[in-house]
Amino acid sequence: MTKAALNFQSKSVAGLRSCIEKNAIQCLDLLTTILSLLLIEMTHGSSGFWRYHLEAASRYLRSEGFFELWSQSSDAWFAAQSFMLLITGGRSVAPRAWENNTLADGQASLFIAGLTESQDYGWTLGASNSVMKAIDAIQATAGQIRRKGVHGTAVVAPLHLTQFISECEQDALGTESDLLMGSLHKSTPEQLHLHAFKTATVIYYYQACKEVTPRFLLRYVRSTLDSLMAFCTTCEGAFTLWPLIVSGTEAYQQHHQDLVLNLLDHAAKRGIRDVTRHRRFIEQVWHIRETEATESAANVADVRVDWKDVIYEHSLDLFVF
Repeated sequence: MTKAALNFQSKSVAGLRSCIEKNAIQCLDLLTTILSLLLIEMTHGSSGFWRYHLEAASRYLRSEGFFELWSQSSDAWFAAQSFMLLITGGRSVAPRAWENNTLADGQASLFIAGLTESQDYGWTLGASNSVMKAIDAIQATAGQIRRKGVHGTAVVAPLHLTQFISECEQDALGTESDLLMGSLHKSTPEQLHLHAFKTATVIYYYQACKEVTPRFLLRYVRSTLDSLMAFCTTCEGAFTLWPLIVSGTEAYQQHHQDLVLNLLDHAAKRGIRDVTRHRRFIEQVWHIRETEATESAANVADVRVDWKDVIYEHSLDLFVF
């Protein structure tokens, strides 16, 4: 972040603190101001401090009862939703960094349960209510596995999650069929983006809970990347990075890796995101997998690399939502 930008950010934080101390700011104004500052820090920052700032902000807002106002207007609902989506996105790529964060278990509260029950929850990401619930359930199941220190077969995933994963797997087969028939590009951008999110959720489930290799995930990686590329060719909008990160880290065939880099170029040209760190991270995962395959005389398709561990071990911070 430039010196001028840091100066304005400091002034904004000071002004916000003064308004809070004087109780001179409306609830919705407070929510949106905090969100704006968090997003700036996440997009242009170089550390994970935004997680602690998010936790502190949420503690304060909850103590003041501000989150309970989410049902009073659509603007308040979108602001409260954004807080929850930031938490879900952060936990999905760096679960170990969130283990001691009180927000990780805060989703059981009544206001959050009511918020996430809305059918519109997740829509602003190009996802859906069911997709976001599945991602949360995957995180919870993976957390149980980490705490027990055992393989995923010892922990039973909730029925609603396994049913949703099965449905998404069928969607992936449909995407393959559409691609072969040349009809994939006839889907709307909204349908294509949702397809990408669903198949990426399948990948995320197997990554986090089943510890499978890239060979097993090939079909879903291909389906996710094809949907994202079709999205880019049918509209001028920007896509959410989460499906690309989840699928791109498992790409091991050269043409799929080229497609990942091409999609990152698309993302860089649309919106205000800087994807330099995302590109560097994905290429680092590929390099680690190729190195381990060479050292063990194994096929690169059979070498599992937990990209979430790479993020944690190298203290990386990626904004994916």
